[in-house]
Amino acid sequence: MPHDFVPQNQTLGKKHWFHVPMMTSGFFPREPRHGLTRERSLRASEQPWLTSDVGAFGIGLYNRLGGYTIGQVFDDPEPSNANAAASQFIDGTLVVKILFAEYDPAAITGPDPLAHAPAWQIQDPLSNSNGTFEVRLIQMDVAVKDPRATETGWVFATFVYDESLPAATPDQRWYNLTPVGLAWGNDPDVTFEGDPDLDQTWINPAVPAPFNDHVGLHGRLNGPVDNPQSACMSCHSTAQVRDGATSSVGAYTAARLLPDNSCSALQQQHWFRNLSGSEPFGQMTTPPDFCVPADPPVSSPPMRPLDYSLQVQRGLVNGVALDHANPCLAHIPPEQLPAAARQNLMAAVEAGELKRTEIESRSIRPPLIQPVRVVEKLSDWKKVGMQPDSREIDYYPGR
Repeated sequence: MPHDFVPQNQTLGKKHWFHVPMMTSGFFPREPRHGLTRERSLRASEQPWLTSDVGAFGIGLYNRLGGYTIGQVFDDPEPSNANAAASQFIDGTLVVKILFAEYDPAAITGPDPLAHAPAWQIQDPLSNSNGTFEVRLIQMDVAVKDPRATETGWVFATFVYDESLPAATPDQRWYNLTPVGLAWGNDPDVTFEGDPDLDQTWINPAVPAPFNDHVGLHGRLNGPVDNPQSACMSCHSTAQVRDGATSSVGAYTAARLLPDNSCSALQQQHWFRNLSGSEPFGQMTTPPDFCVPADPPVSSPPMRPLDYSLQVQRGLVNGVALDHANPCLAHIPPEQLPAAARQNLMAAVEAGELKRTEIESRSIRPPLIQPVRVVEKLSDWKKVGMQPDSREIDYYPGR
């Protein structure tokens, strides 16, 4: 692609694509070369072309309409002042996410489905080393805010890299993507494998062979990087946070991304309701499995639905629940700060607490603590539906 998915490298001087702020730290920080974050690993138990698990990494970008809403949520350079209530996206918002597999030929059996896939060199997000390793394109997800999806407000599409498609040049391999399918609802009435009533999901019958058996629960839409115990839309429907709940990630998000294996079939259906983006998923109770919704629903303090955006949720988790600092705060020109922040800065100058010549090097928050890798699971991971291993956790002591 002409700009290699770098949003600022665009024609006419206009920045049409935008990242979600505050994803540089937290449980899954961005790596420095391409801004990728670690995704769920590709499991050999689910992928017939793999003999061992490999890492997966992704990055998502929003168009200008989506960027506007993101700017309303993160309208203050101090992350703890983010406004979750402003997270309803405008019709026409488009989200594109590209996902890569860690490329290890020794872990591949049979024909290589990524033999000529576009490749990037990246760094380990949880390592201070400058060493790199190769990842290759495997999946692309697209989501559009569309009023014709009357029950959810969104249409999700998933594509996979197709090695069998011809390409005249290596750059054109970016276009070697075949659709897995579309979803515009969660098919709440589908309760068993092979149920013929998937009427809010279309699955392409011609998905490339290495990936054609990897679908979501009971045949719903999913890509090879995604967890087969859930589906694209059901995971994203859990995007929410609670006002004032900053003591732990679990209290702040209040629900797992997907049902635990111990949840009954009836309990699992709670994740496949058709919710509008303005309707919160709700509080889950009864640890350690978190299979049962609170009854009556918790309404105080209010739960803020995030309109199917797990990226906005992650940014809010890092900036509010984990109280991480904005790493760019000291580099924002004073004239670009919101009025209140600019007034506070100038007041510090007038009070003699800060010299004007020190403005560009100011730091009103303590420096970020270097992440420490741990193997044991943190108490909140179960609540937010993540499955960490020793490569997928970072922990900030004292936070």
